[in-house]
Amino acid sequence: MPTGPIVIPDGPQQDHLLKHGQVYAFRASERTTGETYVCFEYSGEKQFDCTVEQIGTVTLNGSSWDLLGYVDGSGYSSAEEWLASLREIYEREVQSGYIYEVRAPTKE
Repeated sequence: MPTGPIVIPDGPQQDHLLKHGQVYAFRASERTTGETYVCFEYSGEKQFDCTVEQIGTVTLNGSSWDLLGYVDGSGYSSAEEWLASLREIYEREVQSGYIYEVRAPTKE
């Protein structure tokens, strides 16, 4: 299982995380949860600390249907836009995966 930072490489998700302090992120494989930090690009610099929690699993098989319940917290305007981004990031059709909530620390 991957450990280390969680990478949020896509602009809409980065913007949502910065504006709202949380974002839903898809991963094709399971990853560790708990306290870690965010990077905005692979091998990039640490942006800030965060907490990662697995909140669901999705079956895509070319359809954005399972993403609908998470799209409001994803930074994307639609599940179809999110699925198109996943195809670009993974350079293939993603069959299934995991939804993680990435939460930045609250400012006091």
